[in-house]
Amino acid sequence: MAVDCLAGYLYELEKDGEKYPGATAMKDISLEKIAKELDVEMKDVFVNMISVDVDEYAKNHNKVVPRTLTIWNIYNCVSKKPKHEKLISFDCCIIDMYVDSYERFSTGVCCSTQ
Repeated sequence: MAVDCLAGYLYELEKDGEKYPGATAMKDISLEKIAKELDVEMKDVFVNMISVDVDEYAKNHNKVVPRTLTIWNIYNCVSKKPKHEKLISFDCCIIDMYVDSYERFSTGVCCSTQ
């Protein structure tokens, strides 16, 4: 999980044209400070070194995968009408819904609680 988190973060920085933060030396990491920030006991804090390949992460995680989808009939009917053909792109709708759901999930607002 830490590898995916770090790889995703570094990938987003790279995509946005921002520079990576420098690695912190193990000796410069304060376990006491981490325990205090997380409000946990010292016995529950540790340092773990992880490494990631951002290019490999992007290759495996940044692609569209075809899936079968069930939609409400009304959307299907509207999409078949000639005047609406160019207004509804199911691919765009699905991507927009995914992005919206991902943003709500990543900020702690889960779809199932609404």
